[in-house]
This record gives sequence, structure tokens and C-alpha cells, in this order.
Amino acid sequence: MVSTPGKKRAAVLRAHTLAVDLWYLLARQTPYADLGVDALDRRDPDRVRRHAVKRLETLGYEVTLTPAS
Repeated sequence: MVSTPGKKRAAVLRAHTLAVDLWYLLARQTPYADLGVDALDRRDPDRVRRHAVKRLETLGYEVTLTPAS
């Protein structure tokens, strides 16, 4: 299953992150609140816009953005 040192390190890091999250929820007796798949996009929409434009330009498109009404 997990064979390389990098994959093992990543698995241990993920397990540690889950353990810390679980400890936080249990220690404070708070319910888990899923922020949603677009939580980081909502935090910095300008970064998402710049990245999308740069990606399209890299693919050979000319991009002009106009705000939605």
C-alpha cells in the first residue's frame, strides 16, 4: 500500500492533522462544521480570478473579464 518514505510521511502528517482536529472538537465540545469545497475560493476571490486568467492565457486564450450584472 504505502511504500515510499514520502508517502509514509504524508500518511503520518494526515493522521496527525485528523488527530489534532478531533482533539479540538472533543476538548471544546463543539460540533464539526464543514466549510464547503469552495471555502478557500470564497476567502480570496481575487486570487482565484488571477489564477484562472493566468491558466487560460497559458492555454492560449485571450481573456477579457467583465463583471456580471
